[in-house]
Amino acid sequence: MEENICKENELISVVIPTYNRAYIISKSIESVLNQTYRNIELIIVDDGSTDDTVSNLRKIKDERLRIVQLEKNSGMCAARNAGTKVSKGEYIAIHDSDDTWDLDKLEKQYKFMKKTNCDLTFCQMRRINVNGKEQVVPNKDTVIGDNLYRKLLKGNFIASITMMMTKELAFNVEFDPNVRRFTDWDFVLRVVRENYKISYLPEILATSYVQNDSTAITANAYESLKLIYDRFKEDIDIYPEVKAVFLYNLGTSCSSYDKKLAKTYYTESLKIKFSRNTLLRIILLNTGLTEFSRNLKKKIINYLR
Repeated sequence: MEENICKENELISVVIPTYNRAYIISKSIESVLNQTYRNIELIIVDDGSTDDTVSNLRKIKDERLRIVQLEKNSGMCAARNAGTKVSKGEYIAIHDSDDTWDLDKLEKQYKFMKKTNCDLTFCQMRRINVNGKEQVVPNKDTVIGDNLYRKLLKGNFIASITMMMTKELAFNVEFDPNVRRFTDWDFVLRVVRENYKISYLPEILATSYVQNDSTAITANAYESLKLIYDRFKEDIDIYPEVKAVFLYNLGTSCSSYDKKLAKTYYTESLKIKFSRNTLLRIILLNTGLTEFSRNLKKKIINYLR
């Protein structure tokens, strides 16, 4: 490890939004404060917690730690933006209160950003679901080329905890508080559309733990997906296969409470591109077996635990 990487190079600001995570945030903090890249500030934005989060944070004796308290619960994106606005670093790295970084993440990404002269870099991560199953995102077959925007329109593979960006980018492109789920997807799509340079470091340097109260589980998927679809519709319409996937996902995200709307999305998707999965979804809706299939899947999962 190069000594100047640890002490003399540019300041990196790490922003962690948190809400009622007193029971778990310590491991996230440790993974930041113990980074091999030492010239950092850690900004933890408390989003109106009602537990012991803030009192526990004040017990940490590290001059690099800063605590920002929002007056009311405003959501993860608003908290991230608030942390960014008070940051002092030349680079901003996004973290979450229930996830961890490998200890050399910032060092490797800093060197990589300098080497590639990019505005934002991202790496791979391990995603561990509530059942302990591990998945690597992006997978080893992901190749970043000239068609990055098209690939991202079809589906996201850049998680917020893997991102490190320049201060200029972070101040010019904010996270949208109206997007409650898929926040990183909406963000990176706007970053690419603004022609910022993105570089991919194909190393696993972070771990995401999906909790029962994670936004990936609790937030309404349809509302956020529809917002993203409407925002990028002109670009989505250019690529039929992308639009078909988007419509399918919209249908799936609302099928549990609006079968008529779901069927409309599935039908439109099927008109663009035939898919056996989409056809099966329509059949299940028409026969009333969707709920039965969903409950059966839950029972099988619970049985296998």
